[in-house]
Amino acid sequence: MPKPALYFKEVGDGSHVTAKFTPILRAYITSDYQETAIIRGAIDTPAIWEHDLAALSDSTTWNLTRDPSTGHYTIEEA
Repeated sequence: MPKPALYFKEVGDGSHVTAKFTPILRAYITSDYQETAIIRGAIDTPAIWEHDLAALSDSTTWNLTRDPSTGHYTIEEA
């Protein structure tokens, strides 16, 4: 028996539902993982950057920079 992916409690049989999917690309900086680690759960650090994946061009270049005086990272489009 297949398991439902989405469940809407207040929607009756024969009704129509339109779902909007917005893929968000996020970048995180952390030393909690190894380079080849597979992340299987939530990341316990805030994202330093996020962008709507659908709004990006097919090819983009980004610069990751670290401020040596504060240790903070930023990502900006090249």
